[in-house]
Amino acid sequence: MPKYEMMYIVGSSVSDDEIPKISEEIKKYVQATGGLLEKHEEPGKKKLAYPIKKTRYGYYILDQFSLPSEKISEVESRVRAHPAIIRHLVINIDEDLIRLQKDTALQAKFKIVRPKEDPA
Repeated sequence: MPKYEMMYIVGSSVSDDEIPKISEEIKKYVQATGGLLEKHEEPGKKKLAYPIKKTRYGYYILDQFSLPSEKISEVESRVRAHPAIIRHLVINIDEDLIRLQKDTALQAKFKIVRPKEDPA
């Protein structure tokens, strides 16, 4: 199954208590269409680069999941139709990119130090 990454922004007109409900609703729909959720992040409320639907702030939510390619259009249309979500983006993740992200995270965790050569 191909892997996808979906970032969506929930408008700031939605209360803080409703954000987890919306996030859970989207996660359940991905799983109901045959998807397997692999990663979920909520970076939180941030200022938008430009106003979207007269909104200056939004709650960012990032999901990574595996899903059959014929089902991705269903998930996208469901997210697009949700009244609280003001913007979304779904991309197909390459396996090499995932490997590179893991390697970079490992290098950051275990800072690799190379011995210096003697000038002699």
